[in-house]
Amino acid sequence: MERGGTAGRLLVAIVAAAMGFLLISQLNTADDLSEQLEAESETDLTVIFARLNDESAALQAELTDLQIQLQVLESSAEQDSLARAAAESELSQLEILAGTVGARGPGVKLRIDDPNGELESGDMLDLVQELRDAGAEAIAIDDQRVGAATSFGGEPSAVTVDGTRLPPSFEVLAIGDPATLEGGLAIRGGALELLQAEGSIAVAVTAQTELEVPPLR
Repeated sequence: MERGGTAGRLLVAIVAAAMGFLLISQLNTADDLSEQLEAESETDLTVIFARLNDESAALQAELTDLQIQLQVLESSAEQDSLARAAAESELSQLEILAGTVGARGPGVKLRIDDPNGELESGDMLDLVQELRDAGAEAIAIDDQRVGAATSFGGEPSAVTVDGTRLPPSFEVLAIGDPATLEGGLAIRGGALELLQAEGSIAVAVTAQTELEVPPLR
């Protein structure tokens, strides 16, 4: 009989602890809970304990489900953020390529001196195309942005860019990777070599850590 009483008290203590953990908001003290459980039979206590186990399992399952939902939401938010950043970056690149916005970054600067007016419009067209082929993201001649529809015209000593006459000395700014742009300009038989073979035309190319070109007019 003593063993049964000891087992009963042990079961009461276990159930009291479980009830105290799950129902603490509804009970004032652990002593009150223990007194209520002391009045129950061992059979009733076993049923209560089984019910508490079921409730605990249900709560754990709900907690796991909520954690999964939270992970899904966090992953979705991160993916949305990455997609938005990629779209914004692509839009910015397209705006720069279209010339609708100014651009800033590293690149190369070409100083062209043509004291005798030997430069031709075709020379400038070839030079700009060579810079584009080398990866130039934005090009400007002095303070004039070069776009897809930019035209070169005029005669030697009177070459024009979109109708604006070039002075005897001017600068060409190209934004992009300096090493790649310089490598493109150094191609044998390329636009730069042909320009420098024009006699009095002098071209100086320097890499720049930061350049700024305006948007299209």
